[in-house]
Amino acid sequence: REAGMLKEPPGRQRPIKPAELTALLAAFRRKDSRFARRVTHAALLTGCRLDELLTLRVADVDIGRKVVDLSRTKQNRNHQIVITPPLAALLKEALAESKGGYVFVSSKGKPYTGSGFSKHFAHVAERAGCPDVTFHDLRRHVGTAQAPFSALHPRAGRCGSAAGS
Repeated sequence: REAGMLKEPPGRQRPIKPAELTALLAAFRRKDSRFARRVTHAALLTGCRLDELLTLRVADVDIGRKVVDLSRTKQNRNHQIVITPPLAALLKEALAESKGGYVFVSSKGKPYTGSGFSKHFAHVAERAGCPDVTFHDLRRHVGTAQAPFSALHPRAGRCGSAAGS
């Protein structure tokens, strides 16, 4: 018998190409995207899901202790993220403009909705020339980038590569 072609596993497995990431980040530098840029950069720095970032509250961020407490995760587990210097700078910028209880807000000072942010992200990705890149691809990108370090530290790579990510 002849063996047939192997089927692709379910779910999206497409990594972001370096040129796509560069174009996407450049497109987010436009003034109309500066608030959404923070969410996108936070995803690249942490591997967090969109909902985790959009529901992040000011009280969850402790820059002094250098930790972000995530209590609203997909797996309903408490999770802490270490605040690195680039993440600290981004969080300070976001907190300075946040007038409510949420860290990441729109230009109107209101928390983003998941669908509203996703539409804006898709618009920016289209403008960047990579319309098939999704926000969740950023999470996969982080997991892929951290994978070589997993042998050095057992928790490395976990943030963006959890099962069912």
